[in-house]
Amino acid sequence: MATIIFIAIVSLLVLAGITVWGKTDWRALDEYNQQFYGNGYHIYYDRKIIREIETNGSNH
Repeated sequence: MATIIFIAIVSLLVLAGITVWGKTDWRALDEYNQQFYGNGYHIYYDRKIIREIETNGSNH
C-alpha cells in the first residue's frame, strides 16, 4: 500500500512539473532577466568586475 501511495505522489509531482514547464513563457522570462545584465556582466553577481572596469577602464 505504501508503494502505491509513493508512486502516486511521485507521479503527481512529475505531472505538476511538466504542467508548470509547459505553461512557462520562456521568452518573457528571458526578456525580464536581460534587465540584470550590462555589457555581458550580471549587475549584481559581477559587480566587483564592473566596478574594476569603471575605475580602471580595463577590459576583462
